Amino acid sequence: MGGLKLTQKDLTHLIESCGFQKIKVFLNSGNIQFQTDLSKDKIKELLDLILPVPYFLMTYAELFRVFEQRPKISANNCHLYIFIAQSSFSQTAMREFVQVKPAENEKALIISDIFFWQVPIGQTLKTNFGKILSKRQFREQFTSRNINTIERIIKYNQD
Repeated sequence: MGGLKLTQKDLTHLIESCGFQKIKVFLNSGNIQFQTDLSKDKIKELLDLILPVPYFLMTYAELFRVFEQRPKISANNCHLYIFIAQSSFSQTAMREFVQVKPAENEKALIISDIFFWQVPIGQTLKTNFGKILSKRQFREQFTSRNINTIERIIKYNQD
């Protein structure tokens, strides 16, 4: 998380300290799920006190909506990424994307203020856009997840 090493056990302990329940840390990726009756604002207030790294907070309903709105991948051998960020970042990402020459089968799309990026497998950090995303100025503004990770989280909740 943010270059800081936290074990799943330590992360779970931090989240438990807020009184959240049914905590699940997914895939060593920093994705955390928990249950609470608190408002999103109150959750953020508590997480701001305990988490030593930047984070992005979504409800399950928000995550499911984004997953349902995802575009279809238009080429074989590509991954689809969702960018979870402050709402204005989708426009920033699109401005950066249109200024670079995309790789073959690389595409970007905004749906309901969510930025989606299709990129050939193995090229995520090698494309011109991928290189831009690693710049310091953007690192704390967003997090990206492969849509397959989002699908696993949703599937976990449906079982």
